[in-house]
Amino acid sequence: MLFTLAKVIDGAIDIPLAFVTDSMRAKYGKRRLSMLIGFVPMVAAYALLWHPLRSEANSAFNAIATFIVLIVFFSSYTLCLVSYYGCYAHIVEDGRDRAKLAGWKAFFDTVNYSVAYALLPMFISMGFTIRQIVVGCMPLMLTMLIPQFLVKEDGSLNRPEARVPFLESLKKTFAHKDFRNWLVPLFLLHFGLMMFLAGQSVIAAGAMELNGWQITVMNTAAFAPVPLMLLWYNRIQRKRSTRFAFQAALLAFAVAMLFFDVASTLFFPGDGRWLIRLLIGITGSTIGSFSIGAFFAVPYQISSQIAANELRLSGKDHSAMYFAVQGLVTQVASAVSTGVVYLNVKSVSIGGNAQAGIEIVPLIVAAACVLSFVLSFRMRRNYAPEGR
Repeated sequence: MLFTLAKVIDGAIDIPLAFVTDSMRAKYGKRRLSMLIGFVPMVAAYALLWHPLRSEANSAFNAIATFIVLIVFFSSYTLCLVSYYGCYAHIVEDGRDRAKLAGWKAFFDTVNYSVAYALLPMFISMGFTIRQIVVGCMPLMLTMLIPQFLVKEDGSLNRPEARVPFLESLKKTFAHKDFRNWLVPLFLLHFGLMMFLAGQSVIAAGAMELNGWQITVMNTAAFAPVPLMLLWYNRIQRKRSTRFAFQAALLAFAVAMLFFDVASTLFFPGDGRWLIRLLIGITGSTIGSFSIGAFFAVPYQISSQIAANELRLSGKDHSAMYFAVQGLVTQVASAVSTGVVYLNVKSVSIGGNAQAGIEIVPLIVAAACVLSFVLSFRMRRNYAPEGR
């Protein structure tokens, strides 16, 4: 419960922290400075999470201390991220470069997920504890200092007239028509995506009755093609439009969900048909890999381009606020999806079929993607001025 409460606070605190980095003035660079300010407590809190202050089990003191440390970690991590995302509006020259930046970010996000899914079970099977693994990964946090050496900020953003007061920043963000029209399909997309991620292991092991290595093969089919799929997605985006490419990703993910449903024991029962279920699951995973890269890239690209357009037209920079509001929307979608709908649906039993609830999950995800597709027609075809 305390972990959930800390996550809720993490979602709500995005907005004031975005204002901090948007309004900061420093010759060193406001984004780089706010990233640096967030980095130190983030590392300290991460280390403290795995070193409880008291050794006894079921300690109320440790629970409260962990809750406080979680808030510090989530807050400082959020400050680092919204500061970094705030750079997207002005560190590249045009929409095409911004799309490339979002693509690279999506590529490394995919690598992170792939490594976590592949290496974490392997290390655990080798006898390593979770604590040993996470502490061993701590040096990777140093990579968050890379922007300190690469990001070159425009000194004009330190001008008083470039700053936006807190309430005005919120009003401008929520009043932006293009941004509002983007948040609605994003909410539905994230609702479905988080529900699938919450239930994917249960779907594979329960509804599809696959074992460990078979699930690993299916996950590999989902993540390994992502770099190539990102190239294909970007090509579609250049040839057609951002909206068209995003809609294609939504429909592809909906189709992938239907493949996972067909691959269940409801359609192919029995131990002797595991290969059929696996092959159908691999096909669905490969189709879904097109969507995974797109879903990682589009939120960075669209929000940063909207902020860049406003900065170009008004000279006012509050780009981190767009990412903060976007983050709040996705946190709410995740909470509703995994904390309410998924928890109630997965336990549904129909006609003695205990797996019925899990088999329904991909259908709900597919429906959310289709609804997102329909509502995405209110989005702009392209967000960069040169692409309209």
